[in-house]
Amino acid sequence: MVESSLVGEEAVDEGEPALRERVGSVADGAVGEAAQAAAGRLVAAGMTSPGWVDELGEPVTVADCWRLADDQGLASVLACSFHRAGRSHAFVVSVDHVECGAASDVHLLDADQL
Repeated sequence: MVESSLVGEEAVDEGEPALRERVGSVADGAVGEAAQAAAGRLVAAGMTSPGWVDELGEPVTVADCWRLADDQGLASVLACSFHRAGRSHAFVVSVDHVECGAASDVHLLDADQL
């Protein structure tokens, strides 16, 4: 059994099934299976999942990706748009190369906002 409060049976709020479904859609092996199973049990017990949860099984297609960097190599910005189930989204990640290449900011957007 996987030891984690994320895949445990205690549901905190109505968003729990969706959170567990999202973890289950991206996690491999035992963690993904445990998250999916826990989400199923919560829904069977009467909690609802949002309609988009079924879209998590659809393939993701990467579209445009960019990397912009400053002249000194101190920072860069990574941006990428992607499509799934007829929807388009994007993310923008600011990277601080002075701080070991850590992501300093992450934004999730609709693709038309990119």
